[in-house]
Amino acid sequence: MSWSVNISMSSSEDSLRMGFDEFEINRMTVRMGQFFINTGMRVIFGHDWRDDGVMRAIANYAEIVARHEECSPDDKDSWRMLNVVSTPRELTSRHAVDAENNARGVLRLECLRDIEQDIDQLSVKRYLQDSITSHKERGIELTKLGCYITQLLDPGCRICIGGRTSGFEGREPDIYEEARLALCYGKPLFLMGGFGGASKKFGESPENEYWNSENGLDQREKDDVFKTTDIERALNIVSRGIARLSGRQQV
Repeated sequence: MSWSVNISMSSSEDSLRMGFDEFEINRMTVRMGQFFINTGMRVIFGHDWRDDGVMRAIANYAEIVARHEECSPDDKDSWRMLNVVSTPRELTSRHAVDAENNARGVLRLECLRDIEQDIDQLSVKRYLQDSITSHKERGIELTKLGCYITQLLDPGCRICIGGRTSGFEGREPDIYEEARLALCYGKPLFLMGGFGGASKKFGESPENEYWNSENGLDQREKDDVFKTTDIERALNIVSRGIARLSGRQQV
């Protein structure tokens, strides 16, 4: 099975001050998706759909890929890009559904309600018991979403970049939960803290196990990925770690 990469990237208070606005963040997210797709991997997102947001840009790229690849819209496992959302399909943007159709199987849209039976509910309960995540309905929905995406990384990894440290819906930033889930499930995690925000704060927290976790990189390489704002440099180092973990030739 193809290696899957979950890209969790959003602007932060720090990145905005550094000049990386939503447009720049979207551009970098698409570039990361292109990189991993072009090396034969799959990419997974958990973004809510906004017609002017990153998934619109991802969908445009998916349509380009679809012109050159044969993926069956009826084959659940043929996708190259997957977006999992907490919104029920009937409430999802019409443009999101249109994008899925236009991408002809390259881009797949999954809604939490439709895949709830595939989620490891026991792990969700254990994680909620051990975490400080809000147990409000929206918080539980997001945790289920995070658990499901983490389960899909088999094999695969998660990359966390930026992320707001205020205005989040649970009791901790979304990036914190996504990073914790990767570590909890034993999935390779790559933190890019150069853009500040929750990714940087999580990486600097003395309580987390990130720096002792296995992601195919040595400590110097981990530190390089954590500090850089050069996406191309980070992608090359991350791909080195994936190559070591997967046993494939370096991409």
